[in-house]
Amino acid sequence: DAGETWERRTPAGDQASGPFQVAYDLTYFRGRVLAACFAGGLVSSSDDGQSWTNIYADNTARSDFENEFYNDLNNRYFAAIVDSTRPESLAVWAGTAYGLNKFVFLNDTLKPKGYVFNDIHIDGVRLYAATDDGLSRTPDRGGSWRTFNMASDGFPSNRVISTAAKGDTIWAGFESDDGASGLGLAYS
Repeated sequence: DAGETWERRTPAGDQASGPFQVAYDLTYFRGRVLAACFAGGLVSSSDDGQSWTNIYADNTARSDFENEFYNDLNNRYFAAIVDSTRPESLAVWAGTAYGLNKFVFLNDTLKPKGYVFNDIHIDGVRLYAATDDGLSRTPDRGGSWRTFNMASDGFPSNRVISTAAKGDTIWAGFESDDGASGLGLAYS
């Protein structure tokens, strides 16, 4: 409300309010606020500060923060700025006590969904990736992606375990979220 009222928001673990954990810089990108916290890491929120997610430069930075060592200079942020000059991606530049980090966020159409890849299939023209977040397909060697999932395509689960395709015929196999049981097949 343009400063009429204020509410306090604190990232989990007091990343912006503990010893040496000062929020030196704030910026916005794609509906998220990003805070560069010295000794608190780089954190973002998409729900007006109700919850926060760390953005780590690497596994060393993750381990340093999660184990509360706070020794990694690459995890001591003091500046962040958004570079949106490329329409297909967005880059966040973040300054640390160790140097400059660049985080690139691609539009959803430029990347497959999911972090766990269970199966990959090439039908001669298109590549399919069965992941923990749906079935992604690219017709142009990764130049663009479309993802099929439970919400938009009626799959029994987003956990796609296997896939096969020939021409316009596509098959996908599914399992439950806990991995305890199979949920059948889908055919297109």
